[in-house]
Amino acid sequence: MKSFLFKHYSILSQLFLSMGFSFFLLMVRMKLNQSFFLLFMVWNLFLAIIPYAISSYLLSKKQPSKLTVLT
Repeated sequence: MKSFLFKHYSILSQLFLSMGFSFFLLMVRMKLNQSFFLLFMVWNLFLAIIPYAISSYLLSKKQPSKLTVLT
């Protein structure tokens, strides 16, 4: 896991920075308009992380060769 984080640091930092900025803009909009409309966007951001994390993990795992699977 540690090697994965160091390998993909720039991508992950940009991802979390943009998510934080989106969350900040949503909070500012909620404060100015006194409305909770579009609050579901936080949940959608969370749900978007799940497939990204799973696919990144599977790509970073060492894939077994066909010989080791057959043996």
